[in-house]
Parts: sequence; structure tokens; C-alpha cells
Amino acid sequence: MESITFTCETITPMFMGGADGVAPELRAPSIKGALRFWWRAMNGHLGLAELKKREGEVFGDTKGRSCFTLRISDIDVEFGQARSVPHKNYTTKCIMPGGNFKVILSMTGKSAVWDMNKCKALFELTCLIGDFGKRARRGMGSVRITACSEKGWTETEASLEYIHQLLQQFSGHYVLQNGSIYNSFSGKMELYPWIKQIQMGRSDVNILYKISDTTHYLHGHRDAQYAYAPSLGHASGGRFASPIYVSTVFGSIKPVITTLNTVPDKGRNQIDATLQEEFKNRILG
Repeated sequence: MESITFTCETITPMFMGGADGVAPELRAPSIKGALRFWWRAMNGHLGLAELKKREGEVFGDTKGRSCFTLRISDIDVEFGQARSVPHKNYTTKCIMPGGNFKVILSMTGKSAVWDMNKCKALFELTCLIGDFGKRARRGMGSVRITACSEKGWTETEASLEYIHQLLQQFSGHYVLQNGSIYNSFSGKMELYPWIKQIQMGRSDVNILYKISDTTHYLHGHRDAQYAYAPSLGHASGGRFASPIYVSTVFGSIKPVITTLNTVPDKGRNQIDATLQEEFKNRILG
């Protein structure tokens, strides 16, 4: 069975829960779920029927199983308490930064649509633009790949150029220009959270507090009273995940902001693109 192994390090607190939803635990299904989310987000140019067909072929559906497996081994992490919302004083159980573990991706058979190169690229991409566990959209649960079993592999500095290179293995509709990655597809796009833009900010050791404080500031700002929830997410009255996804990457920690297509929340029609831009600019600036 063809496989590849990544050695990973947690670089921000990871709030990934076990079966009881309270005790922190590294879970393979949660990590594979993140891979599935980002694969879908890269393919906004596909119609829903084709998207579901391809997704089923790669990740499995009622007609068949996934063409690759993911498991975790050699877990060496410390459990502790950290602020999931850094501008507030309460703490939550988590997996602390500095922990190490291995992720093994294995092909379960031959596939016409998937191979080990795509497995590798998808995992790397997910570690760069996505995080794992709760509060992943606000910089928590970031992971750095420190080693890989692929012959000749060396750690590549996190950059928009490298992210763009990885994206190209899945979709030719992303262009890198003017310091950002943009979706260039000109046809009809479906109503789900596909990637519109990716940006990277400067190194900032206080980036987690900056992300949290920016959220707090805009949430309480009078001009954003009605626009915040449909524009940047909410947990009251039903959950709506933020379309602005902030990850962090190793290197005195840099923010990576991925803007997803905003799918209107039921009954909320006050999406404010300028508020989304202000949120991003405060973190990138």
C-alpha cells in the first residue's frame, strides 16, 4: 500500500475534543474532515452534481469508500489550558503548542482521480490555509509540517507562491497577483463557501490576540451592530461559520487570511463587504 508520513508540530493551542466533546484529543476523522472541507473549497467552479460525484470518489460516499486513509501515530503532546478567545480571561482545555505527532496517508487502491501526490499537496495546503479543531477560523489549531517521508523533501517557507503552487494541482482557476491569490473563474459559481482570495500578513508574535481583539472591536462597534453576524459569523440563534478564515503559519507567526464565498445565513440579508475588508486589513496591517 502506497503511503506518506508527515511529522507535525502544533504551533497554536488546538481545541480538538474527543468523544465527550470536552477532553482534548487528536482525532483522525477531524483532520480528514478538514482536508475534505478545503478540497471542496478549491472546486467552486464545479457544478454541485459534479462536485458531489468527485468528492464521493475521493472521500467516499454511500456508494463506496474513500480512496485514501488517514491515521495518527507517535503522539507526543501536552494537554493544558489556554485562552480560546485571547482577549477574554477564561481558559479551555486544549492540546498545547510544541506537541508532535505523525499523520500517515495511505492509498487504499488505484484511482483514476486521485494519487499520493494529491494526498501530499492537500495535506500541506490544509496545514497552510486551514487549522484543526474549534476556533480554527481564528488562528487556533495551527500545525507545522517539520518532516515528510517523501525522499528529498525539505521544509518550504510558508509563502503565497508555495500556496499557489499547491492550489494549481487541484484547480487552474487561481492566479497570484498584486500580493494575493484570486479565484479567476468567470463562469457561474455555486452557492457554497469556495475560495475567493488568499492573503498573507507580516510576522507578529501577538497575532492570536490581534485576531481576537479585532473580532471584539468590530462586534461591539456601533456601525457593525447589524452587519457583523451575517458578515463575520455568529453562534447565537443558530451557528453561521465566518467566511473569513484566519490561519497562522510558523515563522514568528504569520496570519494567512482566506476569504470564502459568503453564503447568506437564513433571514440575514445585511452582509457588509466593507466590514469584512476592515476585519482583514486590521489583521494584515
